[in-house]
Amino acid sequence: MLTPEREPNYIIEMVVLAMLCMVFLAFGIIFYVLLYQKKFLAQKNEARERELIHQKEITKTVLESEERERHRIAVNLHDELGALLNTTRMTIASMESRMGEEDLLLKKTRNAHQLTLQAIESVRLISQDLSSPVLQRFGLIRALNELVISMKNAGSMEVSFYSSVRELNFSKNTEVQLYRILKELLTNVLKYADAEFMSVELNCNGRLEIRIIHSGNGLVQEEFLQRARDSRGHGLNSVLTRVNSLGAELVFSRLEEDQDYLIFLALPYETID
Repeated sequence: MLTPEREPNYIIEMVVLAMLCMVFLAFGIIFYVLLYQKKFLAQKNEARERELIHQKEITKTVLESEERERHRIAVNLHDELGALLNTTRMTIASMESRMGEEDLLLKKTRNAHQLTLQAIESVRLISQDLSSPVLQRFGLIRALNELVISMKNAGSMEVSFYSSVRELNFSKNTEVQLYRILKELLTNVLKYADAEFMSVELNCNGRLEIRIIHSGNGLVQEEFLQRARDSRGHGLNSVLTRVNSLGAELVFSRLEEDQDYLIFLALPYETID
């Protein structure tokens, strides 16, 4: 039984005890909320990671299907349409050889012969553009070298290519995607940069690194990303899609020392199939 002297102390003790209980309860609620938030964020990040992996797999499947279809069309163009055009060419040539110079149809026959030759060359170029036979047979480095040579012969721009390695042990799909990326980038420089020179350099320093340097009108990273978003599935947008599907790094910048532009592409070995 509380004495009158003890009663005030007892009330104070009860108040302190109640406050301590409230503090512990508040800490408990805060701890539970923080734990719940951490668990929720972890689940959210895990779901986002799964979604990114799923999107990457879908993109990879779409790109692989696209390449298979490109290859099928290229083979059909070369084997079927190409063969048909060559047969037509030989038939016209045979007719032409039997005509005299006075024959009224000779001029038209010769014209048809030339048109057939142009059609054969167009089919060959379209077939190579759809699926590079050099890439399929000899790999990425040889295909890039051939691409650079063709670009050098096509215009007045000086183009050089250097590789510190002779071959790359990549999967065929990875090489095809890299070739598509680089072909689009190099073609854009050739068409739009108005450059006097362009150099392409390939090195392996724990990862694949490709540097494209040119003296023309170039882009920095923000401009590249903006144009990739605006191109609606073509050109730079396709480049960005392929880069993301490979887990690669692509950076556009300007070199301070000589004001040339640099396009840097890197692919870690562990991301290669």
